[in-house]
Order: sequence, then structure tokens, then C-alpha cells
Amino acid sequence: MEIENDIQPPWRVLKLVVPQMVSDSLQGILLEMGALGLQIIDDETRSIPDHDVAPSEQAELLSTFSNEEGLEARVMARLGAVFQQIPGCESIEVSWHDLFHEDWVAEFKSHWQPLQLGKNIYVIPSWHEASYRLGSSNDLPIYLDPGMAFGTGLHATTALCAQALQAHLEESPIRRLLDVGTGTGILSIIALKLGAQFALGTDIDPVAVHNALENAAKNEVFDHFEANDKLPDQRGPVHDVVVANILFKPLIGLAPHIGQSLAPGGTLYLSGLLQSQESDIREAYEAQGLSHVRTGIKDEWILVQFEKR
Repeated sequence: MEIENDIQPPWRVLKLVVPQMVSDSLQGILLEMGALGLQIIDDETRSIPDHDVAPSEQAELLSTFSNEEGLEARVMARLGAVFQQIPGCESIEVSWHDLFHEDWVAEFKSHWQPLQLGKNIYVIPSWHEASYRLGSSNDLPIYLDPGMAFGTGLHATTALCAQALQAHLEESPIRRLLDVGTGTGILSIIALKLGAQFALGTDIDPVAVHNALENAAKNEVFDHFEANDKLPDQRGPVHDVVVANILFKPLIGLAPHIGQSLAPGGTLYLSGLLQSQESDIREAYEAQGLSHVRTGIKDEWILVQFEKR
């Protein structure tokens, strides 16, 4: 006799196999539809430093959604209309699977390889720590365990933020960094390893807060890092650098709180944004008294830099 499993998975994962040329466009649409996180497996992320990988021109997009009634019908109806509008979507492969808590780490481990961010920053999954060898004594390894938290370094916006923080620290020190939506703590850890004096990470997910603290300990920066689930302006305008790599709607909603967290003369880096969202994000943050400095672009994603004059 078979016993049915009535336990509902907390998440559903949509897997799209697409031509790499349409990957960025679809990523933005999936996030707008409520994807909690994206994992992108393409020729760039398959490339392990110092190892040659043959290009495939294909990308796998793994989008994690909260499991709710009507999810698949809603998402597929929207994607069906999108597929008709974007050239190159004629041969997309689509599949869904359940994701339980106990499967989360296995899902990441099956795909996540060491990745280079910036000039000499290498993000190395904890399960590769014993086997991976750096090429130079100047290389900076960041060892991460994703646990149950999003934010592993695989996305273009993480690279934009990491490179911005590295460039900033080459020009001027960071006394107090605020990392909004810290996830695994990756950006705080990178900044601290590069010389920032202190970092505070905030995240609405208490699991992410716990995971970020564990990763900070793993990378020997725990004494200079704190994390909690409070609002960004919890300590007032004391942070000389703020970085927020989340999504457009939360960034709009948090604009007053993020603006109030930045010290006079401070620098703000915002990412998790598409090029089409730049004008709206600039309007929201300029209304907080911030001045636009520059916009960096990687694929169709952007990082927008502001200053508090």
C-alpha cells in the first residue's frame, strides 16, 4: 500500500533553458513576477578560473517561487506572452520541481562552482575549500556556504557591487559599511577583507542573518561584522558607505530609510536593477536629497551610485 505524502513543499523552482542572448531580459521579468531568487548557469558562471570550458551559448535560469495556489498558471501565462515578443524564445525548455528545506543546499551544490569577482576576488563554495587552489598569493578567497540564504555571487549585480566596493576602497577607506539585503553576507565580507573597518548587514530573512554571521566567522571577519533584521536607518545617518543589492520595489519602498542611514558626504550603491528602472530609482533617491554620481552597466543590469552632498 502506498502512503501519500501530504507535506507541501515551501517552494517551487522554475527551470528555463534558453539561448544566452535572451537570458538577461527573462531574468528581469522573472523577478518582476515575484521570484525570490535566481540562479543563472551560463557560459560565464560555468567558467571556473584557470579552467577552459567550451561555450554552449545556452543559459539555465532557476527561479525559486513561494509555493502558492495558481502559481504555475500565473507564471506560465505571463511567460507565454513574453516568449512571443522576444526573438530567440522559440525553443525554450520549461520544467518545474518542488524544493523542500532539506533540498536547498543540494540544489546549490549541484551547480555552484568557484567564481571570480573583481580583479582578484574569488568566491569559493565551502565544499570546494579543501580542493581549490588559488593562482597567486595576491588572490583574495571568500569562502561561502549558502545555507538557506540567497546571494552567492553568481548574479551580475553582485559582481557590479563587489567591483564598486573594491574600487571605492582603492580610493578611500570605509569606516562603517551598511549592507542592505545582506543574504549570505558576501558583500560585507568582501569589503571587510579588502580593508573596511566595520560592516552591518540587514535582511528581512532571519535565516539569512544567521547564515551571514556564520560566513563572517568562516572568513575571519566576525569581530568586525554585525547582522540583524531591522530597518536600514536603525542607527541613524552614521554609515559612510551603503550598498543595497536587492530588487526595484523594495529599493523604492526603503528609499527614506536608506537615505536616512547615510552619513553626510557618504556614498550609496544600489543594484538589483534593470536599465529600464534607472529613471524611477534616481527620482526616488534624489527626492531623499541624494545626488546621482554614475551608473554602471553589466549585461542589462545596472548599479546606480549616489552621494549625500
